[in-house]
Order: sequence, then C-alpha cells, then structure tokens
Amino acid sequence: MRNPLDGGGPRRVAITGLGVVAPSGLGREAFWCGLLGPGLRDTKAVEITDWDPSPYFDNPKEARRADRAEQFALAAAAEAFAQAGDITADRGRFGTIFATGVGGLHTLEEQVGVFLEKGSRRVSPFLVPMMMANAAGAAISMRHGLRGPNETICTAWPRRTPLATRHDSSHTASVTPSPPGDQRPRQHPHHSPVSAT
Repeated sequence: MRNPLDGGGPRRVAITGLGVVAPSGLGREAFWCGLLGPGLRDTKAVEITDWDPSPYFDNPKEARRADRAEQFALAAAAEAFAQAGDITADRGRFGTIFATGVGGLHTLEEQVGVFLEKGSRRVSPFLVPMMMANAAGAAISMRHGLRGPNETICTAWPRRTPLATRHDSSHTASVTPSPPGDQRPRQHPHHSPVSAT
C-alpha cells in the first residue's frame, strides 16, 4: 500500500498482538501447534467443543447474551490487546473494522427452533442484537474503549483492505484492529492488535 503523505512510498506496518480462537487451537501458540499437527481428517465441519466464555465476561448472564461468534471475537481481541501492551493511540482515532461471513448464526438457528416449537412469545428479545453481523465489532469497541470508526464487512470472503484503506487515506482512523478472517492485516503507522477467529 502506498502512503499518499510521504510521496507514495510503502507504508510501514507493525503488528504487536495476535489473538486466535480456532478449532486447531485457542491462543497463538496452541493455534500454531494445531497447524503443524496432523490436520483434519474424515470431516467437513469442525467446531470448538470445550469452549468456556467465562474468562472473557464479567458474569455468566453477560456471556449468555453474546452469541458464540461474539464470544470468539472478544476472546481473540483480548489476546491481541494483551500482547500489544499499553495502547497509547488516541482512542477517538482508534477504530474497529470487523469482517465476518455471517453474524450470530447459532443464535438465529436456535431461536427459529424456539419459534417453531413454542411460538413467537418465547423467542428471546436478544435475538436481533445477538445475531447482528456487527455485534462482535461493536463489542470489541465497547470493551476496549475504542471511539473511532466502527464498521463491519459482511461477505462470504471477509477482507478489510478497501475499507481500512479508505479510513487510512481520509485520516478518520489511525489504528484499526484487523478482523477475524483478515488475510493481510494492515494499519496506519501506529501499532495494531490483530485478532482472528
């Protein structure tokens, strides 16, 4: 990427934190060991079966009000921010650009079942906030006090590059954590925690 402020030279990137929540491992080290392992065999789908969201929430009620996709995103972001250390960037210019293929699909599927079996009065009032694609990005911003642009890209192949480039070039955000699924994390001259789920 070219930096328009310095004559078009390449922009420097410093990734100071990486968070991962994946079936092959939770956390950067476990994930790497999982990638080096035998791999997945005889299966088309995998899931994280021993997931415990409690370390990432103040209480069980708060965890229940977050879809697993949001729980995973908060856990990955927490690891990335912990590795990054003290963030000195202006929180008003620290944005979150989150990308996903879909929002809280687990919650949507569960509540459709409730609707079919028990009727509309039994559907959770938290269905919409839990299934929204932008719930995870909003939760990351609120949890870490980020007050810059907060946008969610929802597509089958999530990438933040065009949107982040727009914010970088217009100077509306100087730091943007990379979202889950991002293949090429980039950001403005400060440091950036990167999370992946």
